[in-house]
Amino acid sequence: MIRNTSDTKVQVLASTLDVRGTRIVPVKLGSKEFASHVRDADLQQISAAERHIGEESTRAVRHGRLVDEGTFFEARETITVPVLTWVPKDKYNALYLEGWLAVGRGKALGIDEAMPKAIPSGNGVAYLTRLPEAGWLRRLTRGDRYLRVEYRRDPNSYPLPQPPRRRDHAPRPAEPP
Repeated sequence: MIRNTSDTKVQVLASTLDVRGTRIVPVKLGSKEFASHVRDADLQQISAAERHIGEESTRAVRHGRLVDEGTFFEARETITVPVLTWVPKDKYNALYLEGWLAVGRGKALGIDEAMPKAIPSGNGVAYLTRLPEAGWLRRLTRGDRYLRVEYRRDPNSYPLPQPPRRRDHAPRPAEPP
């Protein structure tokens, strides 16, 4: 279930949904070893410290979008997104579902009617949305502005927003606008 808790209409700029399968096994950590894991969790080097379970292996079993870029959520709107995937019997004994959304006020960005365009990038795929200019003077004195969202190609990496490599978000010279 996804809920817009704000009192304003928002637009999805990027989203990811990943399902990972893992094989959890029993372990017994002593106090020193567990304290070390707690420190690693506090430093965000691992997601959580566990005293009695360990993971043998974790693999991506599904990757995709939670919702499409450009989707609008009205104020206080709630939707349900079904997730269906298949995992081989006895391969995993636990599944992790991770999803994230990046949203912005569509009117503030001025992209209510703009459609993102998918282009290849060195890391995978990027979605470019041209941002309209506020006035004719800005149009004359500045170049085009873009909202750029990049998704990494590696299915076993965690889905994190990728910052642009340059200060402006214009297409790279080898990429068509």
